[in-house]
Amino acid sequence: MQKTIKLECAVENHGQEVSEVVFRAPRVRDLKAVGHIKDEVAQEAQLFANLCDLSLEAVEAMLLSDYAQLQQAWTELSGPKEPTSARPV
Repeated sequence: MQKTIKLECAVENHGQEVSEVVFRAPRVRDLKAVGHIKDEVAQEAQLFANLCDLSLEAVEAMLLSDYAQLQQAWTELSGPKEPTSARPV
């Protein structure tokens, strides 16, 4: 699973201008890889960089509105999924 995100403002990633990123579904190992980072904002930024195959610098250079799209993708791809036929009891 993944989600393609069109950025409002392109960022530079490893010398290339990027205006669209692919946010892949996270795995447990992705959380473990950033577990040593104590600052929550820094931890999330590094996690998103890893999941989008971006440099940390590219994520830090994003507009907040673009970063919010990454946060939304995180919510969509990491949250519990309800069966489509589920009904409240």
